[in-house]
Amino acid sequence: MTSQSGLLSAYLLDGKGAGQEVSWDGIRSWQPSSGTLWNHLDRSDPESSRWLREDSGLDALACEALLAEETRPRSVADGDGLIVILRGVNLHHEADPER
Repeated sequence: MTSQSGLLSAYLLDGKGAGQEVSWDGIRSWQPSSGTLWNHLDRSDPESSRWLREDSGLDALACEALLAEETRPRSVADGDGLIVILRGVNLHHEADPER
């Protein structure tokens, strides 16, 4: 497993329209006073699942929503945070966009 396993991208947002890309180390050392942390994780990767369940500080219900096989796009306020579940569009030639 590489140190970036499961991490697609993550940014520390400054609230003024800018952000700095961070690694797993940056995610692990993040504090709320540092700014807003935006994580884009591969839900199928074991490291993402482990981090969400054990280290993220999210409650079990939020983790289950983020790790679900089938889900609908939505956003939910969770404490002082926001959970956003997005769905990508399949742009492969002749593919069903819903897949």
